[in-house]
Amino acid sequence: MSYCLKDEHGEELDRAGSNKPLEYLHGCGNIVPGLENALDGLKVGDKKDVTVKPEDGYGEILTDLKMELDRKAFPSDQKIAPGMR
Repeated sequence: MSYCLKDEHGEELDRAGSNKPLEYLHGCGNIVPGLENALDGLKVGDKKDVTVKPEDGYGEILTDLKMELDRKAFPSDQKIAPGMR
């Protein structure tokens, strides 16, 4: 499956193009339920825009579980940027 994942502000978070699509087995719960349910009945080549509600995905963001890490916690050659998830 090729896709472009965006947040609620339209910022792109992830992408899988047709040259390297995401592979999953439909009906086995390998992806969030809201997305899998939205893909029911689609055939190869079909296109669809899907919005997954938090309760049908990974849930609401729990801000009290966020944490800040010092740059030293990562290997020096690892590319990181503020706001990465």
